[in-house]
Amino acid sequence: MNEALNERLEILETSHQITPPIREHVKRFVEWFENTYQIPLGEENAGAFVTHFAVACARLQRGEPVTEIPESIAEIVSRHPEVYQQALGMFEGIADNATEAEIGFLTMYLCLLLGKE
Repeated sequence: MNEALNERLEILETSHQITPPIREHVKRFVEWFENTYQIPLGEENAGAFVTHFAVACARLQRGEPVTEIPESIAEIVSRHPEVYQQALGMFEGIADNATEAEIGFLTMYLCLLLGKE
């Protein structure tokens, strides 16, 4: 994992915004993504994504998920159902109460990282 992204997660953990298991969950996903798609993730292309994913996991664990999704993101989800399915799986093992909105936001980030939007 890129050092800047790792530092970002460390700041989130030391400020108690995320837990150590969430940090490890996000790191595993980033490593899987880089190996699967051969797309290096760093601060410029994935900083906001990593923060959003980690904080979304924390919100779900606290039972405080985002429940509303902007129409523009809903449209991205409808154009890329295969990416939505991938985003759905990103919460496995860390939170089982993901909302359509939380999954939709991750779908948007994945589409951007994959160059689909």
